Amino acid sequence: MRAVVACLWLAACGPGLTIVPSNKVRETLTAASGDAVAIEKLLHGSVMNGGLWFADEKCATFAKPGPVAADRYHDFARCLADVHFVTSDRVDQLPDVTVMTYAPGIEIEARVAFEQDGPRLSWIGFESRRDESDSLPTISPTLLESLRSEGNAKPAIADPKAYTWLKLCLDTDGSLASVTPFEASSPQAARELGSMVATWKFKPAPMGPVCSMVRLGQAPPKIMLPFPPPPGGDAIVTIPITSLHRTGGEINIVPDDDTKTTIGRTGIGRVIGSYRVCLDAQGRVQVVVPLRRSGFTAYDEKIVSTIKNKWQFEPYLDNNHPVPVCSAVTFIYSQF
Repeated sequence: MRAVVACLWLAACGPGLTIVPSNKVRETLTAASGDAVAIEKLLHGSVMNGGLWFADEKCATFAKPGPVAADRYHDFARCLADVHFVTSDRVDQLPDVTVMTYAPGIEIEARVAFEQDGPRLSWIGFESRRDESDSLPTISPTLLESLRSEGNAKPAIADPKAYTWLKLCLDTDGSLASVTPFEASSPQAARELGSMVATWKFKPAPMGPVCSMVRLGQAPPKIMLPFPPPPGGDAIVTIPITSLHRTGGEINIVPDDDTKTTIGRTGIGRVIGSYRVCLDAQGRVQVVVPLRRSGFTAYDEKIVSTIKNKWQFEPYLDNNHPVPVCSAVTFIYSQF
């Protein structure tokens, strides 16, 4: 049995390691789309509804986020089949999560766990929810643009590498209710690009108040949606992990022997965990919080402890001034 751990800090993961997002989740959900029987087969064990919008009033009970009870699987499958979700050209940070849309332009994320007793839909809900209070429907960029009445969706930008991700939320009348930065190439990019949305105006969305994920700046070939920012941490900008210069600490963090044995017994091919890392102005790690737990408590604790106590960074400079920043790192552990 060979063990491999890789991290989505691609410059530092070691030679020969590449991360290729799986298409199995997308293929499984696309094949089941519109088929209530096929969808219900995916509903077993723990199924979490992260919030969904339905035109059918009979499905309104599933608009509220929460776990789906086993005796509601049949009704939930019927409601999901009625919306006919399709794949999006945007992708998620996690390789076992896919981004999908359904009419009239709702954007969702879904995770399918491939287990010994078959694939299981473990999560489905609005894309880029920040926390429990962030319950408004997320709409696709296509629907958002159809609502635009004023403002340039692609403003001129001096720095071709600058970008920022913003979550825009619209009130019932279409006015901007909030603009939340999720990620930016730099704090300066977040300030400059974020200010450009002040002139934007929209018509009301057909389903009432909504939010949408907007990327300002040159779009890469693969548009990867960001992780949500720290709760209450809007003043601290989230930047890509590749923008930080790590100076110390082991990056290939493997589970302990007991956890390796447990992983082997489960038959799981890969273990995936994502973690928010926040630094102070001196580059010291202050906070490490799981964004997506690996499913193995001891492994999560080892990763968090190693990052917090052993990783070291150079201070991050904003206009030559050291500032606190946050980022995210994903570990993918395989043993075969």
